[in-house]
Amino acid sequence: SSVCSANAEDYISSAAISNDGQSAIIGTVNGRVKFYSMRNEVTREWKLNDTTQIDVRPERAFEVRIGSEDGVKRDLAKKVCGIVPSPSDREILITTNDAHVRTYMKNDKSLTRLYRGHVALNNCIRGTYSNDERFLMSPLGKVLSIWDK
Repeated sequence: SSVCSANAEDYISSAAISNDGQSAIIGTVNGRVKFYSMRNEVTREWKLNDTTQIDVRPERAFEVRIGSEDGVKRDLAKKVCGIVPSPSDREILITTNDAHVRTYMKNDKSLTRLYRGHVALNNCIRGTYSNDERFLMSPLGKVLSIWDK
């Protein structure tokens, strides 16, 4: 059975727990990342408390026509595909289905770096850190992108 739960406003597309076990992090299909503390500091009971929300969508969302015969437009700059805390637990790697991989500081949720080149139209691929946090990696189909931080 679960020790605690919380309802999100949007559909959850990815989730992670910080390496120190103090925070739960969820990503949604609408490009939001929500942070929860996992324990009530006073009673020490397990409880998810909503602490912070960041919007990882770019300022201008873009659309790409997928399939010329159906004429369907889909917004690519939304879905959070992966959330990976760095091994040191200082940063959070956020992978979305647009052309970006983003890193945020865990303490103040500030954007530290934006990596370009990762595109996932119909699937969600999550990136990862190397153990020494020097490199970021994100695969897609037959292409593997590795960035030196």
